[in-house]
Amino acid sequence: MRWRIASLALGLLVALVVVGCIERVDQGKWGWGRILVLNAKQPRLVSQVGFQHDGKHWVITPSKPDHTLAAVLVTIRNEKSTLVSLMVDEKAAYLEDPRGNRWMPLDYTQARREVSEPVQPEGAYLPFLWGKLDIPQGYQVQGWMLFEVPQRADIHLFGWEQADPVRIRFKGP
Repeated sequence: MRWRIASLALGLLVALVVVGCIERVDQGKWGWGRILVLNAKQPRLVSQVGFQHDGKHWVITPSKPDHTLAAVLVTIRNEKSTLVSLMVDEKAAYLEDPRGNRWMPLDYTQARREVSEPVQPEGAYLPFLWGKLDIPQGYQVQGWMLFEVPQRADIHLFGWEQADPVRIRFKGP
């Protein structure tokens, strides 16, 4: 009898440890257009983004003290067209709140400034999804888009405008 109770207690303890180690992974939200399929993960709000390019250290920070950066990992898949050519720029996408306020992506080549030392975590938000892209049918690209938003922004939607409009709701109706 004691052996059964001890086994049951040990089994419960192991189950609690295993459940405690499980972490929820953000699978992102999917959106479909006529040609493109997009996935956008929940925006990560960060105070700065550091990276290295051509042997130099760079940092991107908000231009206003009451703003923060929203980093969104975006995957774009070409499902139907032989070749899709995209220009990912300030007009390609946006973040939106429930009131209809929109924030356009930052051009990392314009928003960055050089620094003498690495800004940690350096390279955590690379590669950037920016510039001219050609995606053959059946292929996809993935990268980070940066947006400057108010610190208390209630971001509920990622909108894609380039080539094939797609809307992805993070929350809300």
